[in-house]
Amino acid sequence: LETVPVRQGDFWVRDEDMIAAWDESVGLALLTFVTSTSSHRGDLDALVAHGHAMGSLVGVDLTQGIGIIPFSVVDTPADFVVSTTLKWLCGTPGAGIIQMRPDLIFEVKPELRGWFSQDNPFSWDLDAFEYAPDARRFEHGTPSVLACVGSVPALKWHAGQQGLLTQNRALTAAVMDQAGRAGMRIATPLEEGRRGGSVMLELSSDADPVKVVNGLRERHIHVDARGPILRVSPGAVTEMRHVERLFEALRAIL
Repeated sequence: LETVPVRQGDFWVRDEDMIAAWDESVGLALLTFVTSTSSHRGDLDALVAHGHAMGSLVGVDLTQGIGIIPFSVVDTPADFVVSTTLKWLCGTPGAGIIQMRPDLIFEVKPELRGWFSQDNPFSWDLDAFEYAPDARRFEHGTPSVLACVGSVPALKWHAGQQGLLTQNRALTAAVMDQAGRAGMRIATPLEEGRRGGSVMLELSSDADPVKVVNGLRERHIHVDARGPILRVSPGAVTEMRHVERLFEALRAIL
């Protein structure tokens, strides 16, 4: 496993650094649609095209962007994409999503397998194990029924919503404006087309991220932190007044 490092002083890996490190020796590359630590969106079209030119299989983790940023495997033909129903899809933990190039399904033999990975899950002859001839081969043990049952209503609700991205863009713009006024460093791309639905703010070196998160929670404001990076993700129920409350609280805490 090889990873491409972030340049000193940057908050995300640059596309050109990914491409420079990516040659014909790479058999499989996993890209991130939107990064969880900076909300950065790379140029997936260019990266996927480069990967295929190198002869690599290319997968994309959609978790931090799907449900708020449009994505289509037709427009960006990765070999497979994976996600969870968490985050912007408003689902529960424990349910996973995979979409794979149809012809690739029959070639892949997952190392993590179980009784549901085979065509007949009630076959206990381990010496005669055969993968299911379809996407069921990516299942393994007993299905996480509660996670799926809990996520289906969320997915149905989400599918009927309109204007979520427009609302999010207005709120994230307000967060960035308020952060600039407060003198906070923004650890997220400023260009709208290069970021996801979250905004990351760098806390000062003398601020304790745990105390900041807990202090906000006591005021019924929920964010999280990755080290000194505060992650703000305005969701479907967030309103502009909540952004104002966030920065009022930050001024009091900091």
